[in-house]
Amino acid sequence: MKRYLILAGVAILLFTACSPLLQVDNSDTDSYDIYTQSALTVEAMMTDSALAVASPTPTLEILPTQTATQTPIPSMTVTASPTWAPTQTTYCDWVAFVKDVTIPDKSTWIQGTSLTKTWRLKNRGSCTWTSSYSLVFSHGAQMGAPTVVSLPGNVRPGETVDVSVNLTVPETPGHYLGYWMLKSTAGVLFGYGESANKPFYIDLNSNSRTSGSVTGKLGFPSEVIPPLRVVAFNLDNGKYFWVDTVQNQQYYEIKGLPSGDYTVVAYVHGSDFAGGYTKYVLCGLSVSCQDHSLIRVHVDASVTATNINPIDFYAPAGTFPPDPTGSSATPTPHMDIPPLTLSGLKNAEYRVNINGVEKTIRMTNGTYQQGTDSTSPEFRVVTVNDLAVFGDLNGDRVDDAVVILGEWYGGTGINVYIAAVTNSAGIPLHNASVFIDDRAIIQSIRIDNG
Repeated sequence: MKRYLILAGVAILLFTACSPLLQVDNSDTDSYDIYTQSALTVEAMMTDSALAVASPTPTLEILPTQTATQTPIPSMTVTASPTWAPTQTTYCDWVAFVKDVTIPDKSTWIQGTSLTKTWRLKNRGSCTWTSSYSLVFSHGAQMGAPTVVSLPGNVRPGETVDVSVNLTVPETPGHYLGYWMLKSTAGVLFGYGESANKPFYIDLNSNSRTSGSVTGKLGFPSEVIPPLRVVAFNLDNGKYFWVDTVQNQQYYEIKGLPSGDYTVVAYVHGSDFAGGYTKYVLCGLSVSCQDHSLIRVHVDASVTATNINPIDFYAPAGTFPPDPTGSSATPTPHMDIPPLTLSGLKNAEYRVNINGVEKTIRMTNGTYQQGTDSTSPEFRVVTVNDLAVFGDLNGDRVDDAVVILGEWYGGTGINVYIAAVTNSAGIPLHNASVFIDDRAIIQSIRIDNG
């Protein structure tokens, strides 16, 4: 048995298993970027040989001879592992997602705007959808949409249909996700994916109708970026707006800026050292480039000014104005996002890999089970441990979560994983997992500096 120490603040003891199930999907750039940028550090003392084994082979233990008063162990014949051929699966009601006809994912809209979201779906199942079937809200942000919308007519197997729902962009600026499914005449919810249970969704950003924002990358003349206060100065009326960042946070965003012209400066907490968005950045690192004057940034209502990078920490002293916010200033307000809870994490969706096929599963009170026969190659039980830690993983100043997942497939133990779950408008969103090991003991976990 190997022991691994993962730095953390909550001590726990966990069970173990054999073959890795949950995997980080490097092809999913959004999830992978969040995983890498979050700096979720998992330190595990693992040998090279252990890392090279994708699916550890269970060890058959030969037990000592039993006494006369003990029940004898039945004899067994060890045979070569059979090759499991995939079976053809079909469902009466099954969706194939074709495309988003309207409202592309992560598009930005003015708060209060009335929209119609339309998905194009294909009947992948063996049963005809009728007008008695309906589009229904599942979970997430409903955004003023009706809970149930009837399908427009019959859709035979292999045919496509456009289904729509009317909604209103939330008044509070932020990122919103709303999940939807179809419902049969028998009242059964179904969607797409290999188990016909994956919901399709609306993914949009709400922006203020009267204000804009600036965003950019942070830098510093060392490998460690200290906590910074990034300030936007309004050149029209002298007002200023700011956000505080944590150590090694790479990006910032200041929201709620009235239309106008601004300059942007990043101040080191407790120091007069500062960096700005200046012409020096545009000049590169040329020796002849000595212009450190601040660049004027124009902000329009409902628009985000991007690539405003206050990384010029080489400007002479006195180039930038002193930090006007003081030590008792209140940071720029953000939208009131409901916090994640252990109950929510234990009933959230997680991406897993079963026999080489990725699927999305939904936990129920911390457990997901596939099949009842523990000797079947399809049998799986995935669990969320009772302990979780909360903290900001992606720099949006909203607490996310790290949980421990266990996976049992009927073998001798439970595989152990660390999973990063971000807070998407109050909804737990599983972004990435890292496999620790078979028979690992997690002693503690904590989130530090994002």
